[in-house]
Amino acid sequence: MQTLTFFRNPILRSLVFLAAFAVLDARRLEAAATGQTQKIVGAANAFLGTLDDTQHGKVSFDFNDAAQRVRWSNLPVGMAERRGLRMGDLKQNQRDAVMNLLAAVLSKMGYEKVVGIVEADEALRKESRGGPAFGRDDYYVSFMGKPSATEPWIIQFGGHHLALNITIAGEQGVLTPSLIAVQPARFTLEGKTIRPMGRETDKALELIKALPDEQRKQAILGSQMRDLVLGPGHDGETIQPEGLKLSTLNEGQRK
Repeated sequence: MQTLTFFRNPILRSLVFLAAFAVLDARRLEAAATGQTQKIVGAANAFLGTLDDTQHGKVSFDFNDAAQRVRWSNLPVGMAERRGLRMGDLKQNQRDAVMNLLAAVLSKMGYEKVVGIVEADEALRKESRGGPAFGRDDYYVSFMGKPSATEPWIIQFGGHHLALNITIAGEQGVLTPSLIAVQPARFTLEGKTIRPMGRETDKALELIKALPDEQRKQAILGSQMRDLVLGPGHDGETIQPEGLKLSTLNEGQRK
């Protein structure tokens, strides 16, 4: 997903260039990716440097810890266990260090989206007094493996409506499994209207409007809320396809 891309793998174009220039370009791209990885590792170590021994014990897990790998969810923390450090239990400089890490590992648009989702959750908390535990304090951060520019490791960050599992292996990275959602979809912050997933919503409506009635009936499976068919607790499952087959779309609808 482009809005959550934190760095792109270098792709060499197969054009007619002299071999020497092609190698030089490849090295420049590799150096840029390596520099980005070093930036992420530096931000992770800066956060770890703010923690005491007890906090270090809570935030760090073995890279192959099978239980921690599946300990993620979009549900409120009272309904699904998280482990790591709770944002509300951190000092302000530690919270700032977590956000600096997210800013280093995500694209600018991705970081803004994550902040928007968290702030939406805070707005929901203020509207839903006495409900499940959520809000900006009830997000957790953890590491699987040690931050490294060469060895694989994972950053986990999430809470209600957000779960990020970011694996970094040298100059490459993948943001999966992850889940993003938002509630409320629109809220006001400092006098501004915020729509954390407004781009996705607008694009979805644009697609629906491009479909005639018959195709729209196939594409929309129902107006009632449904369970996730893939997500926390459902890793690696195969589901039967439903909806509108892409091969039936015209060029404009595909775009």
